Amino acid sequence: MIGVPLVGKEYTAYLTGYEKSNLANKFNEYSSANLAGYLPEAKEYQLFFRSDNYPFFKEFNVPCHTFCTFDFTNFDYYHHVDDEIDKLDFKHMTNLVEAFIPGVEGVVNSSKGEIKLNE
Repeated sequence: MIGVPLVGKEYTAYLTGYEKSNLANKFNEYSSANLAGYLPEAKEYQLFFRSDNYPFFKEFNVPCHTFCTFDFTNFDYYHHVDDEIDKLDFKHMTNLVEAFIPGVEGVVNSSKGEIKLNE
């Protein structure tokens, strides 16, 4: 869900279930950038509960978020039969992945329990 850039946001991607853990804040801290943010529509449409990773959250009770850049305004082909590879912005995806490397390294190397669910 990172095939197109967000428009007019202060962050690069949002997390489904943003409010469920401290992952966004820790990810931004590790990245020294404002990469992960909150999108109200993600909560409104319950994207966290509709994601492939929700069963892991439910089974193991650990943070299991999706990073997304689709926000219902920037891509006309969401779950559409015409959603094809030529609609994706590969430069954007490359830049996003490169920008996310420090955050991913930070999460992977963090102390056990540093990334945690909110009470």
